Amino acid sequence: MQTPKLRDYFKPDFGTFIDTDEFGVSVKIDGEITTVVIDEDTYSERNQGNDTEGLSTKGLIFYVSEDDYPYHIKIGQSMTFDGSMYEVSDVQLNEGMYTVTLEVPR
Repeated sequence: MQTPKLRDYFKPDFGTFIDTDEFGVSVKIDGEITTVVIDEDTYSERNQGNDTEGLSTKGLIFYVSEDDYPYHIKIGQSMTFDGSMYEVSDVQLNEGMYTVTLEVPR
């Protein structure tokens, strides 16, 4: 019998976190409806800390389960998020949950 991994214990919590009755919202990513959690506060905090010479960048951070979005996400790729075009500026996969940072291309 294989020893369970940490992600196996977290998986039920991901369902609660992503649930549309809790924090999740349904959005269209590259033409497919997917449930995500949008984190506007963290994006604003990160953006304030960047030295952008007074320039404001528009973007967002969202979380999506690897099971709900099985496609490989990579930095620099274009992504249509709810009808707006963005570029992936950062992506992390931790224990089955993607954290994706999108910015409007310059």
